[in-house]
Amino acid sequence: MISFGYLIFLIFIVIIFYAVTSKYQRYLLLLASLVFLGQLSIPFLLFALIFSLLNFLLGILIEKYKEGLIRRIIYLSGILIDIGVLIVFKYTSFFIDNINFIIDSFTSSEPIPSLSILLPIGISYYTFQCIGYIYRVYKNLEKAEKDIAIFTIYTLFFPKLLSGPIERSNHFIPQLHETKKFDQGNIVSGLQLILFGFFKKLVIGDNIGLIVSSVYGNLGEYSGIPLLLVMLLQPIHIYFDFSGYTDIALGSARLFGYKLTDNFNRPFFAPNVSIFWRRWHISLTAWCNDFIFKIILFKRRRWKDLAAVYSVFITFLIIGIWHGPRWNFIILGLLQGIAINYEFFTKKQRLSIARKLPEKLVVVTSRILTYLFFSFSLVFFFAPTFSDASYFLKNMFSNLQFRSSYLGIIPDFRDFTVTIIAFLVLLWIEAVQEKGENLREKIPVNKRWIRWSVYYVMIILILYLSKGENTFIYEQF
Repeated sequence: MISFGYLIFLIFIVIIFYAVTSKYQRYLLLLASLVFLGQLSIPFLLFALIFSLLNFLLGILIEKYKEGLIRRIIYLSGILIDIGVLIVFKYTSFFIDNINFIIDSFTSSEPIPSLSILLPIGISYYTFQCIGYIYRVYKNLEKAEKDIAIFTIYTLFFPKLLSGPIERSNHFIPQLHETKKFDQGNIVSGLQLILFGFFKKLVIGDNIGLIVSSVYGNLGEYSGIPLLLVMLLQPIHIYFDFSGYTDIALGSARLFGYKLTDNFNRPFFAPNVSIFWRRWHISLTAWCNDFIFKIILFKRRRWKDLAAVYSVFITFLIIGIWHGPRWNFIILGLLQGIAINYEFFTKKQRLSIARKLPEKLVVVTSRILTYLFFSFSLVFFFAPTFSDASYFLKNMFSNLQFRSSYLGIIPDFRDFTVTIIAFLVLLWIEAVQEKGENLREKIPVNKRWIRWSVYYVMIILILYLSKGENTFIYEQF
């Protein structure tokens, strides 16, 4: 999605999309999505088609049986199949490895042979979409989709296939039924989002990522300052990588007249962890809130406050597990659950202290503490193993004296300086937006020469600072 080939493919599909009649627009998008996935992997394309067809038929069958045991059996079977498929592909090796660890620790039996199962592209995203869709049909919150082409586009729409966002059926499917006519405003805003996404990913995300990956790739060689620097930089790396992808996905969809769910809302300005997760990976956390947290909370409502504690832990445990078959991801999720429950039970005390301090000091301090907590927890995201994460945390504050050899983690100081300046500019833009101020009053982008000057500068920096990366962090999930 960050290649010249993707842009050519996208522009070609957009031109044909507005050239054909509305009757054929959906079939063109279906064909484009299948071609996009097929050129990545034919087996994964076939799997995704079968998976989409299965959930399409499940929705129709659930709606056909208005009530009774058969309807519930179909619904539960569909949920179990979707979850089961995700578990088999994503977690089989993890379970086998942990069972073998137990066998090796307590017995002399032969270990279970390990399996090498390739993870289908986008499975974590379209599985959650299908589970949400089946749930809503079962609860009579929406009608089952009767057009297989529309439903397959919903699950496999190429701009969002690799890393989401996780679209709600009631948000995206109705858009697919609409006739889309050429709108210059959509083209302009779409191209702006795509350019902005490329800039965030290639100029900031990738260049910060070089430092992060360099240290994690040779972790035993570092302690103290490099680890502290990486801890502070890794939220910037993942944010600009992932939000860059999201902007490209949203911009690509906007060219066709569709609006996807934005995954980010200035998360680094969140005053606490609870609000942070309403602003970070929004489509995932909102999905988990509706289909996990609220359901568990309702069923355990007799537990009162303990119901909320339990629901939060289960929700973030699942968010951690969703990221992949690693204990580090489970710890990452549990850390978020601990922080949010801490905030819940100490809210009165913290508000009491905050009232005695200057408001600006409270705001700035709370944002810094939230950022530092997220930075700390991301050690479990980036570290390949638990032992690597333990090494990182144990050695983060040891040998804090500066060594000239540490400068080697920065590949190019000139590029790094430009990257930091670009980051600070975008941070300032988000700060203006966070205050609710009109950015156009700060930057008169209505003037064509200013607007195009910004575009040219962004394009030049993209071409100059691009390091040839062609993957996104969240593609692996």
